[in-house]
Amino acid sequence: DDPDLRNQLLDVVRQDVIRLDRLISDISEVSRLDAELTRARFEPIDMGTLIESLLPLWEPRAGERQVRIAFARPRVNSAVVLGEPSRLTRALDNIVDNAISFSPVGGLVEIAASGVGDEVQVSVEDHVGEDDHRRAGDMAACLDDRVRLTERLLLADEDSIETEVGADEILVELGKGPAV
Repeated sequence: DDPDLRNQLLDVVRQDVIRLDRLISDISEVSRLDAELTRARFEPIDMGTLIESLLPLWEPRAGERQVRIAFARPRVNSAVVLGEPSRLTRALDNIVDNAISFSPVGGLVEIAASGVGDEVQVSVEDHVGEDDHRRAGDMAACLDDRVRLTERLLLADEDSIETEVGADEILVELGKGPAV
């Protein structure tokens, strides 16, 4: 009958309902993506060329926040993956847009793509401000879920994907797939 305890328990239940709702939404999204991936046509994509083509979309967003974008362009055809272009574009756009959003005014977002052995590395690194480090910690679980969904967008072969997530960086390594 303690009102404070009851309010605390209600808050816990509310938070659990929000988490369950997010989980159900994520499961639904994964199911939809699985169905789409079975119909997707994968083709060789030069990640350097793809990223370079997206820079004009990101620069105005970055300019609004006075954020600079630096892109380490790999040699042509040195960072080629098998993928579905619209999915890769969507995944990259989401990750870079997030990096721009969380960079402080005057910050820098660094984007790189490179062939490393038989894999391709794409990294997006933002330099968040001091205040944003606290928020980044709170968002880690949500970001981890989103990275898993993004992985599903990138390639059908989940075994060829490795990710590392830190407060300031997302690194996605993409397997090149069979030689084309």
